[in-house]
Amino acid sequence: MRRFRTAQPLLAIVVLLASIAGLALMTPRAAMACDTPVYRYAMYQWLPSDYRLFFVYSGELSETDRAAIEHLRQTLDDPERPANASLHLVNLADTSDEALARLPRAVREWHARHQNSATTGLLVLTPHGRLLDETPIAADAVGTLLASPARQRLATLLHDGHSGVLLLLRPATSSTEDRAAQVVEEVVRRAAQGEIQPALLPGVAIEDFGESAQQSPLDVGVLVVDRDDPRERWFVRQLLSIEDDLPQYTDPMVFPVYGRGRAMEPYVGEGITAENLADAVAFMSGACSCEVKELNPGMDLLMSWDWESTAERLARRVGDEVGNESYVTAENMLSAVVGGTDSVGDADGLKLDLDESSKPVALTPQVVPDPLSEEEPTSEALSKAGEDVNRAIAFDFEGQFNNRLVRNLVVGVGLGFVVLVGATFVIVRIHNGGG
Repeated sequence: MRRFRTAQPLLAIVVLLASIAGLALMTPRAAMACDTPVYRYAMYQWLPSDYRLFFVYSGELSETDRAAIEHLRQTLDDPERPANASLHLVNLADTSDEALARLPRAVREWHARHQNSATTGLLVLTPHGRLLDETPIAADAVGTLLASPARQRLATLLHDGHSGVLLLLRPATSSTEDRAAQVVEEVVRRAAQGEIQPALLPGVAIEDFGESAQQSPLDVGVLVVDRDDPRERWFVRQLLSIEDDLPQYTDPMVFPVYGRGRAMEPYVGEGITAENLADAVAFMSGACSCEVKELNPGMDLLMSWDWESTAERLARRVGDEVGNESYVTAENMLSAVVGGTDSVGDADGLKLDLDESSKPVALTPQVVPDPLSEEEPTSEALSKAGEDVNRAIAFDFEGQFNNRLVRNLVVGVGLGFVVLVGATFVIVRIHNGGG
């Protein structure tokens, strides 16, 4: 009994020391919210939502249709340029309740308007559930739907490590066009000179964003797209589908874009101010709340790009941070240390070139499986979905916000265990020697 009376106080001290060691590792920085900038966390974690391509036909597929669909499938299966798109066949001759119930609401409504026609082609449904066009697209013309020069340029800017891109949609004629371009140029200049501070969440200090973060320059890209450019017809329609009323405006629009091509709601006409655009830049470069993607502003654009390679490249450049754990390997980190990582290009100059254009680049996407929507959700279903989202956010907060906290806790427990084993060994040796 004397051994335990002697050992228990010592053991308590050992456990206390181990606990202190663990708590010491859990510094305020480790316990705080995610300090990964939004644009980087979005690149690591937010997979683009699908655009659903519905090939509508009546009766039997013709040989021409079969050939077009096969070519489209081959295009979608190219792993080098995956696209956030999925292909579905819809036989308009099948008007059974079961068949119609499996279609999204927008497609059912389109079917009701055209049920007596023999239309064949692709209907394109955005992630927000809107049709890009009332008229189906010919399957052999899908190339311009999936890729365009402006989208190639946009993906390149994001790939090069820009905090975001200010996309100026330029109308054919507008008295405010020059003013909008000047505002964009001013904000890009201010960001490059470190005059725009990243937006912060409670519990996150500006120092957590790196050395001299308050005056750290931000690389913000600029892309100008002409609204009437025939090569960008489908890209422009995507942008205008982000909100219901955008097609009715003829003023310039500025869409902040970040992550894997997520476009925020635009600033239009007189709403294009330096203050508004600076707020958008601050958001894109600021602390990420690490919420589920759908609770953040904007809509994913349809693009053909290998975002996984871009995310891995970004992770190699910045090193270990919340969100990129799956991309940071020992090999990648060693490559970064010895200088083997790719260099990141500078921002596209501060001078806004309104005449700049890009050469068309042939891109091919890969289909991403995406189940068809069922009936529109009821209020009860929406309420339940809200509860599910809240649980998802709570899980995300615990599992993603505090990754560093968990890692440090594990390290602290491990250190405590080592101290405990060593102290126990010493106590046993002393006891045996004294016996």
